[in-house]
Amino acid sequence: MKQKIYIAGKVTGLERTVVENNFNTLKEYFTQKGFEVVSPIDIVTDPATEWKAAMKICIAALMDCDFIYPMKNSRNSKGAMLEITIAKAFGITFIDSAIADITKYVSYLDSANVVLNLKFAGNMFSILRANETALKLLNQVKNKTSHL
Repeated sequence: MKQKIYIAGKVTGLERTVVENNFNTLKEYFTQKGFEVVSPIDIVTDPATEWKAAMKICIAALMDCDFIYPMKNSRNSKGAMLEITIAKAFGITFIDSAIADITKYVSYLDSANVVLNLKFAGNMFSILRANETALKLLNQVKNKTSHL
């Protein structure tokens, strides 16, 4: 059975073509990596759906996922930040470059216990890499929370 990954990102306020390009590019990438991809634009099919109703659908779908990929634009989205908060609370694994960006937000949500539960599943996680920026951010979070 394929593992499911949820793509979190900004939808509201962006042109539909931009949103579709953002999500579909990532959907194609993660599908090629062997994931079953859950994308908000695939599960909320009517762009006119009220925000609260759309979030209920998205959160329900997120709860059935093994991983979450927060796009970099997630920090500019109330809905994506809600999804990220819920994913953190339920121990859903964050993957790829967004880890560095999300770590600082997660630290504010739970600064006494910042833990990113990184699970490795074979070669699928060749996309997980600790670059210098991520290490620097993780060290900053560690330094800020070490006194707690």
